[in-house]
This record gives sequence, structure tokens and C-alpha cells, in this order.
Amino acid sequence: MTGISAGLATLVSEWILGTPGPDVMNMNLESLTPVDIKSLRLSQSINQLFGFLGAAVLYVLLFGSESVNGFMLRPSRWILLAPLVLLVSMPLLELTITWNEQMIPENSWLAEQLKPLQELTDNLTLIMMRGEGKGLLISNLVLFALIPAVCEEVAFRGIIQSQSVKLFGNIHVGIWVSAAIFSAIHMQFYGFIPRMLLGAVFGYLVVYSGSLWSAIVAHFLNNALAVFAVYMNQSLEPLEGGLEEHVATWPYALLSLAMVVVLLSWMRRAGPWSAIRQMVLTDTKPHHI
Repeated sequence: MTGISAGLATLVSEWILGTPGPDVMNMNLESLTPVDIKSLRLSQSINQLFGFLGAAVLYVLLFGSESVNGFMLRPSRWILLAPLVLLVSMPLLELTITWNEQMIPENSWLAEQLKPLQELTDNLTLIMMRGEGKGLLISNLVLFALIPAVCEEVAFRGIIQSQSVKLFGNIHVGIWVSAAIFSAIHMQFYGFIPRMLLGAVFGYLVVYSGSLWSAIVAHFLNNALAVFAVYMNQSLEPLEGGLEEHVATWPYALLSLAMVVVLLSWMRRAGPWSAIRQMVLTDTKPHHI
């Protein structure tokens, strides 16, 4: 589906904008035109909608919605806890960003392979986000926060996690396998560990709240904060590293971890987990929720 969505993105870009768009891997960022940037933004949304959401729809057409428990799209009051879980996890995630960067030795062969791709991805995202006006802010929230939150959660927590849990017969293994795939597919290995942890948080939110919407809300909030950060700081230079500086200390990270564990444990004990556990592990419908 990824290849199909990339080809479709090229065709749609040429149809709407009159250009197939720049070659991402060989482009000169300083020479990008406004039309190039529009093409990149269009390709971003098409890849999300067809690469992730389209793959999920195809899976359901082939195997039925029961195989993914109807994506667990039921409403739940526990969705309201998702933003708090995401916010308290941030100091931990910021510290792991530093760890992840330190794990790849500077000037090593691995750094030479991974760093250019990381910088290209960060700079492209920054260039596509930058600009003034509330109209651009709203469109960025849709393109970089809403669409990825829905499409990626349906694909990763809705399909990959649900099937991994059933395959391994273990909720924790299924969540972490899905989180690792979620991180790896972004091809940003300087942020592999924090993105994997973030994916795991989304996964636990889904099973303990009984609703995919909790992960969608948390994912949207995470991306929306990045969008607002860029919008509020238009002075960021697109060719000087990533979107933000990551500074965190051990005490805050440990407190962050403790709060995430407490909140998820509370959700597990008081939420619908006991009623839906059998459904999550198999295709059996629960007797009550």
C-alpha cells in the first residue's frame, strides 16, 4: 500500500498542481518553491490516507471487522484521561530522546547513514509547517495532527496491535511489538526509543480504556503541540537541526514514569479492561462492558 499511495500522491500532485513534486531524497531544500511545498503537503496527506487508513480498510474488507474487534471505536469516559497521560509522559520521552541520540556515536558509520535522513525529515517537516496566519495553523493541525492521529492509530493500534496481541496471546507483547513497528516505519532512528515508548502508551490507553479514541486523542495532542511550537516560533532555522531542543533530568523523568504507571494502573483496575480482556485476546465478544 505504501508504494501505491506514493504513486497516487505523485499523480494527484501533477493533476492538481501541475507538478509531480520534488524528488525527496535528492532535493535541494533551499531551492524549494511554494508549489514544491504544496506538493509535499499534499503527498503527506495522501500517504497517510491511503498508506495507513487505506491498508486498514483493505484488511477489514478481507478479514472482517470482527477480526479487529470493530477497531474498538466505542465511546468511553476513560478517553478523558488520555490527554493527562500524554502530558505527564513528556519528561520521560524527552530524556529518552537524549539517550537515543547518545546511543549513536558521533562520526560513526551508523551516524553517517542515519543522521542525513533524520535531518532531511526534520527539515522537510519544519519547512512544510512554517508560515504565518491562522489559516495555515488550522491546515497544519489537520495535516500534521488530525490526519496522522486517525490514520496511524487505525493502522497500528487498530490492526497491527490487535493482531499482535492475538498472535502472541499476550497483551504486553502485542503492544510493544506494535509500538516497535510504529517507531521503525517512521524511519527516524534518532527518535526510535521515544517514539516506541509513545506507541506503547497509546497501546495501553486503547486496551485499558476500551476505545481506540483514547489513542487518537493522545496522538492528536502530541502532534498538535509540535504544530503550535513551530507556529509560535517562526524564527526557527530549517537547516539547523530538528524541531526543538530536548532537555530533561532524571528526577522529572522518574516522576513522569511513576505518574504514567499510576494513571494506567488506575485505568486498568477501574476501567472496562476486565470486561473486554477476552475480546482483545481473541475474537470472542464480551458479555458486558
